[in-house]
Amino acid sequence: LHLADRDRDTLRLVLNWMPTDPLSLGLRVDESRDDYDGRGIGPFDLGPRKGKAENIALDASYAFSDKVQGSAWVQRNVNNYENATCRSQAVPNANTCETLLVASPVWSADLRNTADTYGLGMRAKLTAKIDLTADATYGKVRDEMLRNSIAPTTSIATTGAPLNDIHTKVTTVKLSARYALQRNSGVRVTYIHDRYETDDWTWAYWNYTPAEGGTTVRQDPNQKVDFLGASYYYRF
Repeated sequence: LHLADRDRDTLRLVLNWMPTDPLSLGLRVDESRDDYDGRGIGPFDLGPRKGKAENIALDASYAFSDKVQGSAWVQRNVNNYENATCRSQAVPNANTCETLLVASPVWSADLRNTADTYGLGMRAKLTAKIDLTADATYGKVRDEMLRNSIAPTTSIATTGAPLNDIHTKVTTVKLSARYALQRNSGVRVTYIHDRYETDDWTWAYWNYTPAEGGTTVRQDPNQKVDFLGASYYYRF
């Protein structure tokens, strides 16, 4: 998908509205279509075929005073990708299905990624030298893998158990304080807390062959990262 040549057509709508002086609202809608013509392999047009992306975002910002501003936003992003693949009888794990064989089934693997993201932000100027910022985001992602037989019309690609959806949640909190030593220089302290949760099963059965050492890959489904940093800045 990432290395395939494609033609993308995108339609975008952006609206901004300020109903009152301290309040502003925004809307952005994107609709994209991807075409992978000429990328097909063999008589069954293996590889990427079509793609579709939809994005809608709403945001609001409010100025409580000249020194304090807040913001909130919500976004939904949906990506669809249509791909055709096969399992070759002659060459395992290779896309070399040239003829219609029950032992070399061809199927479509349609992927859908749906992400819902929410965010809050605050900016405050406490004094002439001290600025504070706070941001919090929460993202919820669902990955779906849908399979349909192409040739033969009924094959092991669709008669087996369906693939489970993958669910991922990411929560991030960022706090930052800046102290101006002079008009063009100062110090900044930043703290970030990131929490990652997933039921991704794709690594659960991954292991190298005995000849490669037989290594098994495991992923912790719950991960937390805390970052604390200090920096000095200077503006020319």
